[in-house]
Amino acid sequence: MNISLPRFGGRISFLCAFVAVTWVLPTYGASESREYDLSLAAKPSQRVKVTLQVEGKLKLLGSDRKERQVPLKVSGNFQYDERVETDPTLWASRYYHTAEAEISLDKNTHKPTLDHARALVGMKMDQDGPRFWSPGGPLLRDEAELIELHGSSVLLPGLLPAQPVKVGDTWAPDEATLAPFLVLDALSNSKVECKLAEVKDGRAVVEMAGKVSGAVEGVGSEIELSAKYAFHLTERRFTSMAMALKESRAIGQAEPGFDVTARLTMTLTPLAASEQLTEAVVASIAKGVGVAPPLQYESVEHGVRFLLDPRWRVIMDRNEVAVLRFIDAGDVVAQCNVSSLPPLASGRQLQLEEFQQDIKKALAENFGQFVEATQTTTDSGLRVMRVTVAGEASELPIHWIYYHVSNDDGRRVSYVFTMETDMATRFAGADAQFTASLELFTPTPAAQSASEPAAKEAQSNRRTAK
Repeated sequence: MNISLPRFGGRISFLCAFVAVTWVLPTYGASESREYDLSLAAKPSQRVKVTLQVEGKLKLLGSDRKERQVPLKVSGNFQYDERVETDPTLWASRYYHTAEAEISLDKNTHKPTLDHARALVGMKMDQDGPRFWSPGGPLLRDEAELIELHGSSVLLPGLLPAQPVKVGDTWAPDEATLAPFLVLDALSNSKVECKLAEVKDGRAVVEMAGKVSGAVEGVGSEIELSAKYAFHLTERRFTSMAMALKESRAIGQAEPGFDVTARLTMTLTPLAASEQLTEAVVASIAKGVGVAPPLQYESVEHGVRFLLDPRWRVIMDRNEVAVLRFIDAGDVVAQCNVSSLPPLASGRQLQLEEFQQDIKKALAENFGQFVEATQTTTDSGLRVMRVTVAGEASELPIHWIYYHVSNDDGRRVSYVFTMETDMATRFAGADAQFTASLELFTPTPAAQSASEPAAKEAQSNRRTAK
């Protein structure tokens, strides 16, 4: 069973909430006439500890298309060494000592973790949000979503004022920082304000609060926010942050909606050096800065593993079918259905003409014409049949790309990409990446239980619940 987190604000979609911040910080006092420089000094590395607590309701569409709500709780613990770079753009290298969460959805529990083999991670802030990669190999989508937290330590500098400030002075945080800080793709309205509340014993305490309207993959989201962070004036660095959020989001094309509250606490400690983030290691991570690495998808239900563009979202993974959707700028560009097939008799191979006739029969009145039919063998020995079909469904012109893949051991899998014809340009041959990286292995269907329907519905609506 796989329960994934609904992108809270976005990715570890660890959801959110507006609760009063009860995490206690020291009380500081200072002369109101003095100005304080809150500019950040460059630090070679730091150790970051984060705890996350989320509680609320996941909003799902049932098979009858009616909305229902499912109780959701998330707790997460993260500890990593981090080295932030600004050349050529803002990016960071990290070594994760701990990255784990426990997600309780209705009566189901899922405990995602970051594999130790991929503990070294690169993170870059791109136009579309944070991007993660690892020199240890492609990250699973669950892993990438697990470590995509609200309140990223890399983005904290964007909350500081551009000029020296006095106690009581206010400023608006940089909106280019605020959107990814709250794991949103874009802001439509922001009424968030930062205030230098207190200064004493060389530390400044800043309060941040307000409301934000934004969107994730075209789905609107409303967030209320309350936070405090402490800044060491002599060392010119952040020491801690506590943030509480309340987020409400409608159900989207590829993810559930939710109404949640979340609390995140963070402590930051400078490191003279990190044993894990040596110059050689950082150089190896830096090789991925200019690349958009794919994520790895694996279905134990169907015995398939392949690399895919991060815009693909896993909607459902059941015994009978796995469903993925290609979401670009909030639009569903295409859907892919993956099914494992029973082995054929020894020595028997499905022929291309048979495959075409099966397709024609399955599409029935929706079938128009075959556009292309090919048969190839991959470098790994997989026999691949690809058939492109043009037709119509619900009075819309539709483009289908059917695949049948088999190996010498009798393992077979079929997958089909479906899209409106005018989306074919945006799809841009994305099916080729699936097949080029495809691996087949023996499936191990998960045991089903009476309590699984809610988890399945969450998967069929989600963008993560990570």
